[in-house]
Amino acid sequence: PSRIEVEIADLDQPRVGLEVDPDVVPEGDPVTVTAVLTAPLGRAVTIPVATVRGTSESGDHGTLRSIRIASGDTEGTGRITTRVDSDTDDETFSVVLGDNLPDGVSAGFPDSVEVLITDETPTDDAAVSLVAEPLEVPEGESVTVTATLEKALTRTVTIPVTTRRGTSESGDHGSLSGIRIASGQTEGTGTITTSVDTDTDDETFSVVLRANQPSGVSVGYPDSVEITIADRGGAAPGRVRDLRVTAGNERLDLTWSPPSSGTVDVYQGEYKERSASEWTAIYESGGNYADTEATLQGANGTTYDVRVRASNEYGVGPWATGSGTPTAGGGSSDLRSLSVRVSATTDGSYRSVSLSPSFRSSVTAYKTTAPVGTKYAKFRPTSRTAVDLILVGGHEVASGAESPAVAVHHGVPVWISVLPTGDGPVKEYTVTFTIPSASADAGRSVTSAVDAALAVVGELSQEHAAGALLGERNLADERLEALDRLGNANGRYDVGDLLAWIERCRAGGAATCGQAPQTMPPASDAALPGAVGTAANRPRRRAPGRGRRPKRRRLRGLAVLLAAALWSCDGVDLVGPPTAADLPEPGTLAVAWTATAGGPAAAGALVEIDGPHVGDARVAGGLELYAGEGTNGPRRFVLAGDMRNGPVLEFEVPDRRQAGLYSVRVVEVAGADHRLLDANGYRTAVTR
Repeated sequence: PSRIEVEIADLDQPRVGLEVDPDVVPEGDPVTVTAVLTAPLGRAVTIPVATVRGTSESGDHGTLRSIRIASGDTEGTGRITTRVDSDTDDETFSVVLGDNLPDGVSAGFPDSVEVLITDETPTDDAAVSLVAEPLEVPEGESVTVTATLEKALTRTVTIPVTTRRGTSESGDHGSLSGIRIASGQTEGTGTITTSVDTDTDDETFSVVLRANQPSGVSVGYPDSVEITIADRGGAAPGRVRDLRVTAGNERLDLTWSPPSSGTVDVYQGEYKERSASEWTAIYESGGNYADTEATLQGANGTTYDVRVRASNEYGVGPWATGSGTPTAGGGSSDLRSLSVRVSATTDGSYRSVSLSPSFRSSVTAYKTTAPVGTKYAKFRPTSRTAVDLILVGGHEVASGAESPAVAVHHGVPVWISVLPTGDGPVKEYTVTFTIPSASADAGRSVTSAVDAALAVVGELSQEHAAGALLGERNLADERLEALDRLGNANGRYDVGDLLAWIERCRAGGAATCGQAPQTMPPASDAALPGAVGTAANRPRRRAPGRGRRPKRRRLRGLAVLLAAALWSCDGVDLVGPPTAADLPEPGTLAVAWTATAGGPAAAGALVEIDGPHVGDARVAGGLELYAGEGTNGPRRFVLAGDMRNGPVLEFEVPDRRQAGLYSVRVVEVAGADHRLLDANGYRTAVTR
């Protein structure tokens, strides 16, 4: 070379070097980098450094740009954090001195340090393995695959698996994607069902553990199992048809039809409670497996799942499933619905009448006939089990037989009674045949589905219907369902159904109702200003054997006692009798009604008033009131009619000055079509 450049170090100038601790660090732990001066300075200095990757990748560790050394010190430190990554390799990186060292400081030795990040993949994972039973399964049957952990975990995990074909083809067997192992357990199982095919070859398939196991779980050995499907040389039966579950008192009756394919040697039936996981055989040892019916004894009110399948020498068919809930009185005497169809003739009589009832049990149909021009009908009940009896016009008719002729005229009710064979309630249903206006073509007909609901409801009073909504009357489920069908048919009994019943009772004719609301005298001068005219209050029908409750009166003595009680509660000792200013002021409070702007108009509402001693109530003109009993809140009221903004209800209280003690809540609101509206769209407030 023509020239050699030499750097002469100033030995009087302090030099800086680097140290690192530790130089081998587990991933996720930090390292400390120290800059060391050979001599202290009379000022603070910042030593520039840089972080240089070796085999590390982005995200494996942090960076460091400088280290500060304070005046008079010879050392300063910096910190670099490492991170846990998904791979299993070790990584390296270096920290080196920067070029622009502070004045008066030169590079010393070592001017760089290397750090090794070691992979710390946990080695205490629980290994999972697979077994299958049986390893050779006859086609049409199932195989159970078990996943086993070498130790229990404190959480529930799902072990991912996959099903791979060997010599099997599509449709030869089902699949399995995961096996659940509960917290604290070491085993979980999954089931794969095989199918009966038309070929005569055995087939194989495997269940294999996936690589992406849950955290804390690793793939163990064996990580797969191979299963052989043994050919039977014949066809297993198909699925049984028309499985029906009929509820009775402490029993479920099962009936089904044979499968449409394959021969049947025996049937297998199992059951379990809905909340249980284990199945129990319906048949006891020695039972008649060839029957297409079975009876299961169970507890009333408990829901049972059932399943039935056919079996032969070549295998078993798929399960047919169903469910049922035994219930007292839920047998053949429990009518769900009844529709009546009447065809008219030109002379005003009818040519035929047909009844289509729906029972909760085995009764399937009633056939009726009536010659043209006659005014009678014959009822022929049919039943699958032939255990029901029918009473028509006072004549007892065995199931499946035809009754004597029964005279039936236009508008005349026909009483139908259905009796169970064993012990159980007798329920009578009234059906009114309404003959349509005759025409020359004699082709018109009417369908009276509502007659069924009216028959079930019977002579239900408006008060009792309201009492069921107010929580003070108990009505049979059949009546509540019927009221719902006559109302908004939304699957529950609500204020809209009550409004529909009130309208039917008000119209008369179609419904025979109990006592209707009565008009009360005009409200007092303290009533709702300008809003309360004639008010309606519901008279109450007492249960047999109960005395009448005396009417409430405004007693000054009670007011004085109440005032004294209030004083005592406030911790005030009464030296003498209270003054007139201390006495309660009996009177009324009002409920103001406000609908959201633009919202649908309300035709009735169920409201609840909470507060001490809520007394008699009155409503604004044009509304009807159904009041709940009791005076110590909360107390419910049903208002029926055009719910306009303003005062709609007033109620008596012991002290009207204590309005803040009372609150009102809108429970349900219904529109003119009896459908429920959003109660949040309406506001109520208690005012003086």
